[in-house]
Amino acid sequence: MKLSYFGETDVLSEIGGSLGDLGTLVPILVSLAAGGQANLTSSLVVGGLFNIVSGLWFKIPMCVQPMKAIAAVALTTHMSANQVAAAGFTTSAVILLLSVTNLLTPIYLLCPLPLIRGIQLGTGLSLVNKGIAAVLGSGTFKQPTPESPLSSLKFWADNVVIALVAFILVLAMYPRKKLNFTAIILIMYCLVISLIAVFGLGANGGGANIGLGPGFPADFIWSNFTSNDLKVGFLNAGLGQLPLTLLNSVFATAKLADDLFPEKPRPVASITAVGNFVGLMNLIGVWFGSLPYCMGSGGLAGQYRFGARSHFSVIFLGVCKILIGLTCGKILMPVIQAFPGSVLGVMLVISGVELASAMRDLTVTDASKLKDSPNGFLVAFVGGSVVLASGNDGIGFLVASITAFMLWVHEVNDEEKEKRELGIERVGLLRTISSRIVVHIKECFSSQQKEH
Repeated sequence: MKLSYFGETDVLSEIGGSLGDLGTLVPILVSLAAGGQANLTSSLVVGGLFNIVSGLWFKIPMCVQPMKAIAAVALTTHMSANQVAAAGFTTSAVILLLSVTNLLTPIYLLCPLPLIRGIQLGTGLSLVNKGIAAVLGSGTFKQPTPESPLSSLKFWADNVVIALVAFILVLAMYPRKKLNFTAIILIMYCLVISLIAVFGLGANGGGANIGLGPGFPADFIWSNFTSNDLKVGFLNAGLGQLPLTLLNSVFATAKLADDLFPEKPRPVASITAVGNFVGLMNLIGVWFGSLPYCMGSGGLAGQYRFGARSHFSVIFLGVCKILIGLTCGKILMPVIQAFPGSVLGVMLVISGVELASAMRDLTVTDASKLKDSPNGFLVAFVGGSVVLASGNDGIGFLVASITAFMLWVHEVNDEEKEKRELGIERVGLLRTISSRIVVHIKECFSSQQKEH
């Protein structure tokens, strides 16, 4: 079935693609909601609205996903819901300020492509790492007990073999660009197993005494918000989220949109547009108890790989989130908690591989075709490795930037040596480096209007 309004796209493929990032959303959403740090219904409704607006705004399957750094800090330090909301609010406020003052574009232009590719590589490998951890943490190595049918279900339905079958299924459909419904099959499998576990075997309370309908919080964030919440949220989690949001949610996502949709006019999703959207996302939603949202290159890569090619996929996903949140908000928690981690882990692995593969344009042997520098691959590899090892995009970006700068200094020094050998007048290495840096900065700020 084709959808002419959204271009030449297939309904099943788009629906499958819309589910491609659930491997990232579900664990974070469940963990924060279970800890009382975010409200499940509010997060689904607000996230669904963002999905719909992002689809209408960008006309591509732009991903909406949780702010992972904030979620990680909140879960490890047991931040309150107010502090989580403050972290998301302040992060988005800073991004919006940079965007409306037209500083995002020159900052982006100052970054060579290998630095962005390094962030994508590191984020992609991090997703692969988390996916494998989820597979290994499934029921494979947990022997069932005769008195516990639930442990038997987990042993047989959530294990490495299931993960391997899911992986083979994904690979079988991997080359298909138009019709890819593997995500539908995988999520339906997760849903069937979780329903059996919860309502058939009593997992997670068995949904006892839980009715249908929304489960909005009794008190919204603004009712008891304090200045201390603002300070703790921003200093403890917001500052750590800023580099990740700036580099991955804005820069890497905008670049990946151009890479995935070469047939569309450039820029597919401009730096300013992405910055404005990310900046506006948490100015309102978090005050209703929603977890902080942003965009993400990994989510976009995952949705694209599983079949999303138009904004129908994210609009469909948004409508589903809203309907599920409003009708099943009270009963949904035990169900999604019972989703097989082995299958969600495979989806994370595939999303990570797709994102890391963006680095392929740096793996050429012809130096004239390398982006920005003949050392582009090395810079990206260093950045990606540090992101994976440290779990921090900012640290990876800093180390990759130092690497790129030092290698560039060597290039300039080699040019100066060639001039000396040819008898061409030289101005000195330090003066050459400083003058080129000044010229580059001026060019970046003077060309920021070209994006529009």
